[in-house]
Amino acid sequence: MTDYFYLLLGVVSLFQVLLAQTQIDVPRNTVYAAEGGNVTLSVRNLTAMYMMSWTSPKSEQIITFIDGKVLTKPQTNYSGRITLIPDNGSLIITSVLKSDGGNYTISMEPVTPGGPINQMIIRLIVFELNVTVIPAKIVEGNTANISCIVRENTALEKIWKKDGIILASNSHIRIIEASVIITSASRDDMGNYSCTVQNQDGQGISQAAVNVYYGPDSPVILKSQTKDCVSGDVLSSTAVYMSCTSASNPPSSIYWLLNQKYFTSNHSISISSASSNNTGTYTCVANNSVTNQNSTTAANLNVVDYCLSGGAVAGIVIGCVAFLLLLILLITLLVKWRRRRKQGSSSKSALSQYPRATLQEPRSNSREQPSVSPNSATVPWYTTSSGGGRTLTIPETPETATDEWNQSLYKAFTDKDGKFSTAV
Repeated sequence: MTDYFYLLLGVVSLFQVLLAQTQIDVPRNTVYAAEGGNVTLSVRNLTAMYMMSWTSPKSEQIITFIDGKVLTKPQTNYSGRITLIPDNGSLIITSVLKSDGGNYTISMEPVTPGGPINQMIIRLIVFELNVTVIPAKIVEGNTANISCIVRENTALEKIWKKDGIILASNSHIRIIEASVIITSASRDDMGNYSCTVQNQDGQGISQAAVNVYYGPDSPVILKSQTKDCVSGDVLSSTAVYMSCTSASNPPSSIYWLLNQKYFTSNHSISISSASSNNTGTYTCVANNSVTNQNSTTAANLNVVDYCLSGGAVAGIVIGCVAFLLLLILLITLLVKWRRRRKQGSSSKSALSQYPRATLQEPRSNSREQPSVSPNSATVPWYTTSSGGGRTLTIPETPETATDEWNQSLYKAFTDKDGKFSTAV
């Protein structure tokens, strides 16, 4: 009977100890973390703790929570990288190292004085995470393959980013599982590509810089001290500077040709005092040693002793055209004047075959009548005066000039206003 009593007493005591012991709940006994990433060793506990502490795989106590205070052991590999959450006792490790892998022990003591301490072990597995780029030298227009390599067989979500912006598949970029495939890579595809792997315990990030080699593009030639001259662009004895640039990765090498002959290998040409010997065609040649491509641009340099600008030439042309128009006008007026003069001479020569006569205006009281019939078409009208002289009678109006002869007489002896002229 006594033995049964002591046995029962021991069972009751053990039950009391178990009730007093802190219950530690660990979601996962094995946790995966990427090297260089962050990880949380999660613990769930609903009992108020007086003391909590974590021990590393090397059996050193690295961090402790006691009586409301967190104490971190100094001068360890975890300095500045670990954080203990007082609410539940979870441990956060940042910038995980390969050497951080192993078994971590969490110890908890309840607030009840003299209560038992409970412990739990969590295993941390650290895996390598690398981003590789193939080929190592990507030439513009070729295909590139960027891969996220995980050195551990574990279920992880992978997220790709370029310069911090999440990537998505499109006609130019395809994301297939752990790879990014860039078709016909361009210079715009250069940047930092990162692969983020994550699970419920943490995440890891690895990145690689992608460099795309391109060019050289068509060189650009810049000339200084040039003039707006029609016959040339540089005045004699002036300084001339020419430079050549070309977009290229890596930067292209530059050399110059003058009239298709090697001139210099500098990026620029400086002429202190230009002369006619410097006139010619300057060709800039850009070469990319990685793409093995060349590109050229040519520029003419014409050194002249004087400069006629486009405005001056335009003024000369306008002046010449105005002079030509004036000359044509003068010639036209001269021709018209000569024609009128010639017509006047013809009329006077027609009258010169008849005897000259004196022109007398008819008097109103004269009783003398013309002795020539007005119907005559070949003889002018004459009248005989009392003194025996002959007088030529001119028709007074065009209407009275009834034949061709009288019309000619009228035109010859009248001015433009129809008045008689005394000139015979």
